Amino acid sequence: MFINKMDLSSTSSSIAINEGSQQYPYPSHVNAASFLSIKLSGTRNYVRWVEQMFCLVDAHDMVGFINGKLRKPLISNGSITKEALGAFEAKYREWKRSDALVKGWIFGSLSEDVMGTVVGFETANQVWSTLKTNYTPPLPAPDVPQPARTPPLPAPDVPQPARTPPLPAPNVSQSVSTPLLPLPDATTINTAKKELGEYLQLIRAIREGDWEKAEIFFNEDKDALTDKLLAAGHRALHMAIGSPQSNRVLDKLLEQINPDSLPTLVTNALKNALHYAASLDNSLAAKKLVEKNPNLLFIVDKDKSLPIEIAINNSHKTTFLYLLKMCKQHIGLSQKEGYNNPFEGEHGVSLLTGTILAGFMDVAYDLLKEYPILARTKVKSVMAPLLSIAKKWNAYPSAQRYNFYQKFVYSQISIDNPLHHAYKIEDIETQATYRASPVTKCTKNSYVYSVFQKIIVKLWKVAILYVPHIKRLHEDKVKHHTTLMVLKFICEEVSKLKSDHYTHYAQALLVAVKNNTSEVMEQITRTFSQSIWVIDTKGYRIAQLSIINRSENIYNFFVHEVTIEKHFHNVLRDSDDNNLLHLAAQLAPTHKLNTVTGAALRMQRELQWFQEVGKLMRPKDTEAVNKKQETPLMVFRKEHKDLRQEGEEWMKKTAESYTITAALIITIVFAAAITVPGGNNGDTGSPIYETKPSFIVFAVSDAISLFTSTTSLLLFLSILTARFEEEDFLYKLPKRLILGLVMLFMSVTSMMIAFSATLYIMFGLNKSWVLIPIASLTGLPIVSFVTLQLPLLVDLIASTYGPGIFAKGSELRITT
Repeated sequence: MFINKMDLSSTSSSIAINEGSQQYPYPSHVNAASFLSIKLSGTRNYVRWVEQMFCLVDAHDMVGFINGKLRKPLISNGSITKEALGAFEAKYREWKRSDALVKGWIFGSLSEDVMGTVVGFETANQVWSTLKTNYTPPLPAPDVPQPARTPPLPAPDVPQPARTPPLPAPNVSQSVSTPLLPLPDATTINTAKKELGEYLQLIRAIREGDWEKAEIFFNEDKDALTDKLLAAGHRALHMAIGSPQSNRVLDKLLEQINPDSLPTLVTNALKNALHYAASLDNSLAAKKLVEKNPNLLFIVDKDKSLPIEIAINNSHKTTFLYLLKMCKQHIGLSQKEGYNNPFEGEHGVSLLTGTILAGFMDVAYDLLKEYPILARTKVKSVMAPLLSIAKKWNAYPSAQRYNFYQKFVYSQISIDNPLHHAYKIEDIETQATYRASPVTKCTKNSYVYSVFQKIIVKLWKVAILYVPHIKRLHEDKVKHHTTLMVLKFICEEVSKLKSDHYTHYAQALLVAVKNNTSEVMEQITRTFSQSIWVIDTKGYRIAQLSIINRSENIYNFFVHEVTIEKHFHNVLRDSDDNNLLHLAAQLAPTHKLNTVTGAALRMQRELQWFQEVGKLMRPKDTEAVNKKQETPLMVFRKEHKDLRQEGEEWMKKTAESYTITAALIITIVFAAAITVPGGNNGDTGSPIYETKPSFIVFAVSDAISLFTSTTSLLLFLSILTARFEEEDFLYKLPKRLILGLVMLFMSVTSMMIAFSATLYIMFGLNKSWVLIPIASLTGLPIVSFVTLQLPLLVDLIASTYGPGIFAKGSELRITT
């Protein structure tokens, strides 16, 4: 239909009269954006783009600029006079201005890529013709030869673009009682038999869920039920599935379409309706389709994907679970020629890995129990199951960053699982392992303990049901436990292979090292003892990779648990002759640095790594040089030069901010000490209320605030005057900042207490009720200040004086 429209535009003459110019209209006041909502991006939307662009040009009598009727004016070959030349120049300027306006409208509705194909053309007609040549979609040849239909010629010189004929007014009796025309064999309907533009009204009716309008179209065109409606090959069935308002339309379509023809109604990508429902998570449509023809479950698309694979790869759990149930129920159909079993071979491995990557570990474990061979099946085009479970780093306990309270609750929650006692669960805080029932025999026999234990269990169950954060922690623990079960099951199945173990676990182990997933590392190395010798493509071993990637969980386990390689660390060298301490001296990856607050604490963390790895090395190795003749300390200073500078700036800015706060508090509390509340006795000079308890509270609080704020000020000033050497970031500078913050917290709290006592002395003596609003309001700034600044103090204390990220066993030195 759009071709007729453009042909019509090329035959129409459009020399219009406009108030601005008699021959060349120039509607510069028009807001073209209100007409042009679609940007031309390629063949797929060229038809719609032409429709909107033609409306804009035609509405302002400027069609001649795109069809070439209004060409560039030329001066006559006769004698050139001054008057004729002036008239020509004026006419050319008018034409050029209007042509540039139309060309600007076109350029404004093109994508960046399309724009690149028409840059440099002089006229709007050249741009229009080039776009028509490049982006007109090809018309598919009909299956059955049909006589060409010659469109009626339009009236001369009158632009009448071809339009889709409007739908006739619905006849209620006809739409209800008249049956649809017989459906042709769907196997012969593989291409669009009409120009795509003729289906625009049908597409709109389907998307709006208007079955009455769609039915009129189907009654008039028997091919519309199965023909392609879009350039991508979507049929009416696909359109109904893709629109949430089209459930009724979908039901009606399924009543009219022969169920046996459903597998043949595919898009250009060979996706049938069930593929489409799976990709959109339309479980209701999937159920209706499977009920009509369950064979759809076992048909692949152009990418060799089954509907269930599409559902799981898009993490559409509802649709996936339904399709999984139906696949198991109708699995016998997959034995037919041309159909595929989703639980075998490439499809089975794809289904298992997709389930794992989507995080549905309980479903994955059920699949493994039912089809254990999938765990040890390796397909080139699909990720191995062991690699997929290793990539799910956030499904393991070690990836969680719980606070102290969350760690306690997590450790106390019990989970109901028949395999609970067979699998070890990682403790989040200590990374140690424990079993679910570590109670002694005599304790179990105690009646009092038994009753107490039952009460505790009941309380935890109630908390899990009704306390949201405890419920989330319980869900986390169940997920972690199930993930460990899946991991162990896969490792055990792979170990049953007589050979080819390395190809299964090597990449998974390297991924675990990079992601700092100690659970995967532990399970693989205990199942495959030779896995500790894995080397990556750059020649690095696991110990080296754990340091390069700053994977402290892997480092702790590998260095202090895998005793077979302890004496091997001293001789490890990379291609540049760097030992382990050289690697620790290199700057950590950015994503690891970003997990630490502030540049100063990042520098501290890097020093801790350098110091920790140094404990493993022999004294002579700490001064060893690499190929560049650099010692580890030289490498550290060079690599961390910028970070040291950033840490210095962070420390100074932080200290300056707190210095101002401390100075203000000193000024306030010192003035308050001189001008005591209530004034002084004129005879003795002593405060009038010196015997009142409230005055004593004021005096003590004011003095504490003055002393602590002064101490805080001096500590922050000492930071500003420090030398900021690398080693200062380990203890010296953080210690000063910690003490300064503690003093400042005490100073703010004491100042507010002193101020509250002053208010009570001045306005609340003998009025005890005044204490209630004063105490309430006093707590507000204290709580605000502590809440906002306490996280920094906690991070500083934990990083400087806490247990750290390294295991206690690291105190041992390898000396042999």
